[in-house]
Amino acid sequence: LSQLVSRQGRNVLLIDADFGMADAHLYLGLKPQKDITHFFNGSGDPESAIAKCNDHLHYIYGGSGMSDLAHLPALPWMRLLKTFSQLEQKYTDIVIDLAAGVGPQVLPYLLAAEEIVLVTNPDPVALLDAFALLKILKQKGYCDSVYLVVNRAVAVKGERVAEIMTQGLAKINPDYSVEYLGSISESRALLLALRRQAPFLDLYPYDPAAIDLKKVDAQQAR
Repeated sequence: LSQLVSRQGRNVLLIDADFGMADAHLYLGLKPQKDITHFFNGSGDPESAIAKCNDHLHYIYGGSGMSDLAHLPALPWMRLLKTFSQLEQKYTDIVIDLAAGVGPQVLPYLLAAEEIVLVTNPDPVALLDAFALLKILKQKGYCDSVYLVVNRAVAVKGERVAEIMTQGLAKINPDYSVEYLGSISESRALLLALRRQAPFLDLYPYDPAAIDLKKVDAQQAR
């Protein structure tokens, strides 16, 4: 989605915030030399950790295989969030790809976001987790836009998931809702793009999953 937004001429910064287990660079065909730790440890200019995907899409690698990064306490995450907010002057859009759950490395970023795109799949456990997250956001007083995308699902199944979520949220609060953006088909082409280490959307622009992503992007832009 970040890549599609950047194609509109908007300057996008994608932050892979699944810290310690980041993998978004693999889908963009990037080989980042530096990671998010440059924003923590003061080793030179932290902005040197920003990798360029194209003229309008930049990327911050969250690191991989670093267990200490995945278990930092809340205070360093809050400092990092403040650092990211200072980058808003350079970018029209800052997209933070978060890990699953509502831990200290996730919830502060959700509550600070102007928009949240919640990605789930039709698996019952995944739906329960998504519903629990929405309940916590409501309890914490989050009032901005929340969008829903159903991954690894055909359109009919995605619509059914959205209906289930809407019915469940109505029981919590009739005024609380999420906007359904669409579903993303399961695709082997994603694996092929990973093997070739090149951007999926560039290699397979007419793959069903790529077409679905474009529909989701268009729906969100409305």
